[in-house]
Amino acid sequence: MWCRPIFGLDGCFLKCTLKGQLLAAVGRDANNGMYPIAWAVVDVENEDNWTWFLQKLQFDFNLQGGQNFTIISDRQKGLLNAVERILPHVEHRMYARHIYGNLKKLFPRQAEMKTLFWRVAESTTVREYEASIAAVQRYDMRVYEAMMEKNPKNCSLAFCSPMSSCLDVHNNISESFNNAIDPARYMPMVEMLETIRRTTMVRIDLRKRIAADNDRRFPSRITKIIEAEQRKLKYCKMIPGGDGRCEVKEASISYSVNMRQRTCACRKWELGGIPCRHALRVITEKKLNYEDYISSWYLNTRQQQIYSDSIRPVNGMRFWEQTGTIVIPPPSLEEELENMKGRKPKPKRKKGKNESPTKKKVNRSGRVMHCSRCGGENHNITKCPRPGVPKKRPPPRKKTRTMAENEQDFMNCDDFAGPSQPTQE
Repeated sequence: MWCRPIFGLDGCFLKCTLKGQLLAAVGRDANNGMYPIAWAVVDVENEDNWTWFLQKLQFDFNLQGGQNFTIISDRQKGLLNAVERILPHVEHRMYARHIYGNLKKLFPRQAEMKTLFWRVAESTTVREYEASIAAVQRYDMRVYEAMMEKNPKNCSLAFCSPMSSCLDVHNNISESFNNAIDPARYMPMVEMLETIRRTTMVRIDLRKRIAADNDRRFPSRITKIIEAEQRKLKYCKMIPGGDGRCEVKEASISYSVNMRQRTCACRKWELGGIPCRHALRVITEKKLNYEDYISSWYLNTRQQQIYSDSIRPVNGMRFWEQTGTIVIPPPSLEEELENMKGRKPKPKRKKGKNESPTKKKVNRSGRVMHCSRCGGENHNITKCPRPGVPKKRPPPRKKTRTMAENEQDFMNCDDFAGPSQPTQE
């Protein structure tokens, strides 16, 4: 396997008449893009199905007990139990985005909480993590207690191993895959699987040609990461030391850089495999080539190896073996609705707390009026106290996408344009 030793595991619902879920394992290629590894359709996302799926991955990739391997997923109970049983020694990171989503439901409309949470998740050292947790505690004790119940160490880079050379604590690669196959999830079972297979084959061929045409040592996205770090070198000052060690001062903080071991006190170089700005400051001062200090996981030759093979072509349905068995028709929608379990749906909507339980029409009692000009409460545009404020325009309507556009996105999609949340410097 040429990809880095990390999988993103996630499940998504099918949207066709036949209900079920699609489990997927997605990896990272040498250009930090997503690489679909395996997918399967199951009736429900539970421990038994995740156990079967993980056993297939364990056999195909010789994972054994999960040593020197990383899995990143959500906190789905069946998946957690399956990973603990099948891969007991794997490093298991949790999706920080899901933990933040749960906190956001408990404490809505708190913009500062988002910044504080992502400082905790993106902390690369234990000291930085402790300082970020203390900031959350000072901000709101209720938020702190709710966060500690989720064990934020599972989604913080400060406690992650550097063996996978990956800075992911989010689910961007899995969400990218789920969004890319979204049109296929509306199709019947066989057509859906065939569509995913064919678009993946086209995608692999496209990445193969891009890697073959690249005459540089590293793919384009890695070069852009280096260029972004180089723009911050003006804030760093090197103090030379002996035995391949240097001290780099940024603002009021000093970082020890070891060029021989390729480590920095900030741990970003060690965790991601790409020199941080402190290491780049030393490389620049000593007139070294930064390409010699990037992990081999990002080499363009490795990218060519990743996409050197593809899925084997499959004959169409007319060439498939005839089993001679009776074809069982799918259940009708009426039968499916009759067999659905759960509470009986209530045709009436729920009344608001300020509504009368007997009146059929909604009155204006209890409503808060908002101005369409300034957004203020308890007045409208005719009595707005701020006439100089320009009137707010409604957001543009989302353009409906065609099937061809969605398939093209899947072929071109690597990941979201950037990290799921802004990086805290």
